[in-house]
Amino acid sequence: MATRKSNTIFEQSVPFTADDYLAALQQIEMDDTELTLLTHHYYAPEHTVCFTEMAQQMGWSSYRVVNARYGKLASRVADKLCAGMTEWPSTRLRIFGQFSFNPEDKYWHQTLWPEFVKALDRLFADED
Repeated sequence: MATRKSNTIFEQSVPFTADDYLAALQQIEMDDTELTLLTHHYYAPEHTVCFTEMAQQMGWSSYRVVNARYGKLASRVADKLCAGMTEWPSTRLRIFGQFSFNPEDKYWHQTLWPEFVKALDRLFADED
């Protein structure tokens, strides 16, 4: 079995298509909390969230709860998408989008990859 190592391949782009993401999302089960987190992120302005703010909106005391819950979902998506890859992103959450630091509020924010947004467009349209 190939050794998986973290690297920077997900720093500026992602090697997956909207079809890849949609197939992965359709192969996993999401609980209500995971679906709420994903929906919140999708409908956020510019598909960008701060995990601290998301935690507050969920009624949680810390961004760490978002990291843990959202990270578990990201890991399951990564397991489907990265099954044949030897290099994985440095954090599974990079499967969903790119992180950037906002010096104004001093928080990290995540913006969903355009390919992931397109997959969510289709996923949420199918649920209507």
